[in-house]
Amino acid sequence: MAITLKYNNIPSESATSFICFSDVPNILEINDSTGGTKALLQLTVGTGWTATSNGQWWITFQNNTISNVTDPKLAVNKNFYIAPDAHSTAVSICNALRNCPTVAASFVVYVDDNKVICYARQIGPVDMETSMTEDLTYITVTKVAGTADSSLVNNKITVDVYSYYNYVTTLQKNYHVGNCKFDMTPVLATMAEYGTTVPYEFKINALDESGTSTSLGSITGNSIAQGYQVNQGFNYIPLGNMPYDFIIAQNTSRGTDKSWDNNSTLYLYGNTIPVSWYSKSKSSITCEVQYLSSAYAAIHTDTVTLSDSSLDGWLHNATVTLSESYKTSAYYIGLIFTDDSENTLGTLMYNVIKPLKATEYYQRVYWRNSYGGVSFFDFTASKSESRDLETTTYNKNVYDYYTQDVNEKAIPYDNAVKYSVTLKSHLIEKDGTYIFNDLIQSPNVWTEVNGETYRIILDSVSVDEDNRNDLYTATIKYKYSQSL
Repeated sequence: MAITLKYNNIPSESATSFICFSDVPNILEINDSTGGTKALLQLTVGTGWTATSNGQWWITFQNNTISNVTDPKLAVNKNFYIAPDAHSTAVSICNALRNCPTVAASFVVYVDDNKVICYARQIGPVDMETSMTEDLTYITVTKVAGTADSSLVNNKITVDVYSYYNYVTTLQKNYHVGNCKFDMTPVLATMAEYGTTVPYEFKINALDESGTSTSLGSITGNSIAQGYQVNQGFNYIPLGNMPYDFIIAQNTSRGTDKSWDNNSTLYLYGNTIPVSWYSKSKSSITCEVQYLSSAYAAIHTDTVTLSDSSLDGWLHNATVTLSESYKTSAYYIGLIFTDDSENTLGTLMYNVIKPLKATEYYQRVYWRNSYGGVSFFDFTASKSESRDLETTTYNKNVYDYYTQDVNEKAIPYDNAVKYSVTLKSHLIEKDGTYIFNDLIQSPNVWTEVNGETYRIILDSVSVDEDNRNDLYTATIKYKYSQSL
């Protein structure tokens, strides 16, 4: 017997410092490399048995009862027919047992001459209780019990879930042999919060029939974040295996290989870049901001310190403010993140949307991306907007009917203006389209209007190929509301 624990297919001793996501399966597996034998039940049908012999016959196996009929046409479902020969009778009994749901689920049932054989599908002990009509003398019953070299057989496996050292809930399954798997995501999703990470741990125990509980181990040192699967990204982030305990919280891996971390093409028009990163130890990092020409030559370089003072979990958020004068001349903005020892932690490159000043406005849309960090896109091509007024009313008090000068029945309680907006992007490369796969799945999207932040509800996101090869435009439609 060798009991092993795995989390997301990683042995428990290595399954630590994970950042797991709320919308991606997180599988806990308890495995016992068990040997053993399969159970067998054999019913040997004898000769001289006829349909009229002593009336009704019945056989019960695994709480399923089959009984005989006197007409072969009625031998359906859980009924069998006693034929003139033993082989035909065995076939009919076999068919009746196959129509018993629990028998069919646990055993392979077949006929060998005059023998009905029920062979267990899995190794280990199973319910073999069998009973028959008291005076039935025409069937010989042979049983071979299944065995399993495991102390966990017929145990209940329990998983206690904790967060911030507080008990959350317990999951439980019955264990037979082999492995036992739990999808932990539904529980973890209830704990996840936007913009931060929440720690959790699992304590796994086995509870036997006598009530004795045995610890099988634990999974500790991990955190859950809001995130989802898109663009062939990570199923989880093994932060402990990341160089220098750092990773940018943005999935930009899909696209053509470039000299920067982002294979996807990123665009900006505004003067700020929100940055999110995961680290257990680095809430403050150095960022070298490079303003590059169309030939990737450096026009100017600034060095800034990005700090996140919240210290709430492993997800950190900060903002890079760009120089308006240098950005006007730049075609690309490169961000190089380093630590105090000047180790390069990661890089990002943004394409500056040209020409600048080609439009009097731009609309930036933000969202929590598939890694839980902040992503954005600046829409500069076109914008259309419509307004709908939603009015909430209540009925006037009947006792005020003759005391008020205004003759009305319904009185306005609240007016809300609902805005429907359509934004269209500039022409983008194919590698710039992948970020919209990320956007369309995000449940947390917002924008700014006149300096105020508004949560928005996406109606649609579409990416269309332009009549020029390999150039695309993206269009999004969304709603938001303002109270008057």
